[in-house]
Amino acid sequence: IELSCYMCICRMKDAHRILSLKNSVGLCYKAGNFITASHLCREILDFKGTSAVSEDIVAQYTKYYNKMKEKATNAFKISFDSSNISRITEGSHYLCAMSLRPLKVVSGSVRCPYDWSVFDKEREGKVCPTCDMCRIGAETVGLKLSIN
Repeated sequence: IELSCYMCICRMKDAHRILSLKNSVGLCYKAGNFITASHLCREILDFKGTSAVSEDIVAQYTKYYNKMKEKATNAFKISFDSSNISRITEGSHYLCAMSLRPLKVVSGSVRCPYDWSVFDKEREGKVCPTCDMCRIGAETVGLKLSIN
């Protein structure tokens, strides 16, 4: 659920973002996270009047939004603040490639020198789980390959 919600804050074309939002609404609904789902529905409804959504989709998600507001509970606690999705999408945010938690301050992050995966500062010195080759935060000139 949480990763699906984080996918919604990625910078994408409107059509792709709406698909991501729809997917997240469905997952949150099935899991019983109605508060989160209502916030995501609200994001879809914010596209009203654009060419990205049809009037049928707006009508459908308006119904969903009202139903979710009636239930107004979350079955699972997730570390995604759905109440201010618009504010989150405005900044430049990254997810830590190891913990999959948002990194709100880019200066407090480190990268893998090989694949440029972003991690929080406390992961510095550990082996990158993405490439399994380099130490996170290591400073290097480049990679030399040799065939023996």
